[in-house]
Amino acid sequence: HILVMSEPCHGLTHPRNERGNQVYLHSQYQTHSPIIISVELSKTFVSMYPNCARKNIVLPYPNIDGMWFNGRFESKMSNLTSRLDWHDDIAKSPAALEAERYAARMATVSSNNGDSVGIEQQQRQREMQHIDSTAAAVSPFHHDDAAYYPKFHPRPIAQVYGAGHHGSCVALRKSLTTTFDQCSAGSAATIKSLPKKIRKSIFTYKQATFCPCPGGDTPSAKRMFDAVLSGCIPIILSEDFVWPFTELDNKLNPNDFSISLNASDYVDNDKCSTNTIQSYIETIPSSEIERLRTGLSKAAYLFSWYRHGDVSLPNSPLREGVLPNGGLVDALIAALEDRAEGRRWPACKAEMDRKHQEHNKKQQQRHPQTKEHGRRGKGKGKRRLDDEVDAFKC
Repeated sequence: HILVMSEPCHGLTHPRNERGNQVYLHSQYQTHSPIIISVELSKTFVSMYPNCARKNIVLPYPNIDGMWFNGRFESKMSNLTSRLDWHDDIAKSPAALEAERYAARMATVSSNNGDSVGIEQQQRQREMQHIDSTAAAVSPFHHDDAAYYPKFHPRPIAQVYGAGHHGSCVALRKSLTTTFDQCSAGSAATIKSLPKKIRKSIFTYKQATFCPCPGGDTPSAKRMFDAVLSGCIPIILSEDFVWPFTELDNKLNPNDFSISLNASDYVDNDKCSTNTIQSYIETIPSSEIERLRTGLSKAAYLFSWYRHGDVSLPNSPLREGVLPNGGLVDALIAALEDRAEGRRWPACKAEMDRKHQEHNKKQQQRHPQTKEHGRRGKGKGKRRLDDEVDAFKC
């Protein structure tokens, strides 16, 4: 009834370096009757096979590291950055966006006690607060309760980027690296000035307002979900990427918590012209950043296996026998309930029957004397439809 694919290119048969619809159709069996739970689908596949795509479930890359949720990362980061000038006041950070400095000033002025408490200190205090025990005791599942959304606040670094030059979008990754190093208005230099122990992505993501996210070997990459859980607004530069719980379940609107840009506009750009990620994010007003950050809180809740802010959570919860209780669990159960008893399979089957009929009709028109319907692909003996594709779009 349910098949789980734990990696983007994972399947019941070896993908053999195939990408795109080849994997979804012939390795993961996305168009067959079982509910396929995977961590990736492409927009190309969803547009070509909408009913079969909706039959299945896309989940975020799995993250069950307790330190992402129990506040220990934030505590460690606070200790290591305590000597920095902008530790308690992002207005002193040379890498902060002006919109974030403005938001921090407004938050300080409107603080309830009237004290000039720095926004960074407020942020850490709020993010590390233990969830109210009485509310937590009501139910292990919260049904999208906003009380459990993690809280994110203005950040001292405008953007953070660091990725290897590999995958299917090497040119894009090289350009992003160059422009980040040379044109990020202090972000790159500020990160390099951090203690070595916190230059890793998890810590810098929690300090940054925006995280540019190109595709990896496939349309998705782990950084997209690390950014969400860290409260860093993701800038998606992968045309085929599909967020979980969006197009197939309509629980989230990607425009509410992320930004999508045309990757081709940022390829082969090795100069600090007006067309860089930095120049783009500097035009975003504080109100829009706040709107995206609000949506990001909900996305982080739905993408989390464990509750944010639960200080009692061990660093290795599964090893300690602590089962997931975050928003993702509730969202997964609801998605399975919507698909129970094969409710979405008939539409998928009708879609595939229609596609095969159309394909066979075209084959007969091309080769009227041929009884074999369907082209065999490279000796594998599999029937190939005309609209199959092997690659994805950057």
